[in-house]
Amino acid sequence: MRRLLERWPPVLWIAVYVASLLILMGGTSTWTVLAVGATLALVACAAALHLALRRRPDRPRPGWFAWAIGGVALFYVVCAAVATATMGVVYGVAALMAGVIPMTAVALLLATARAKTGATEEGVRDASVEDHRDPFPGIGMDGATAEQPRARRRART
Repeated sequence: MRRLLERWPPVLWIAVYVASLLILMGGTSTWTVLAVGATLALVACAAALHLALRRRPDRPRPGWFAWAIGGVALFYVVCAAVATATMGVVYGVAALMAGVIPMTAVALLLATARAKTGATEEGVRDASVEDHRDPFPGIGMDGATAEQPRARRRART
C-alpha cells in the first residue's frame, strides 16, 4: 500500500470519501460514527501532508509547497478564530474540521505533482513525459517549460 501511495497519492481519496460518508451519517445517528469519520479524515489529511512535504532527494519539493499548504491552514485558522470569538468554541472546532478536506485536497495535488517530478542537474523535470507506460495519471513539475518562452524572447532581441 505504501508503494501505491508513493506512486499515486490520490488513492487516499477513497479514505476521504468513506470519512465523509461516516461524518454525514454520524451527524444524524450516533456520535461514534461521527468520531470514526473525523478520525479517518484526519488520518488521510496527515498522510497527504506527509506525502507532499517529506524529504525525498529523488522527488524535489519546491519552496512554494509550504506557502500553498500554509495559506490553506491560515485561512481555516482565521475562520476558527472568528467563529470562536463570535459563536463559541464548538463552532471554532467545526471550522477547523471543515478545513481538513480542503487541506487534504491541496496536499494530494502537491503530492501527485511531486510523485511525477524528478530532479535533474538543470532543476526539476516532469518524469511522466518519458514514462508512457505508467498506469497512474498525473502531471509533474517542469522547470524547463517556464524557461522556454523567455529563451525565445531573448533570441529575438
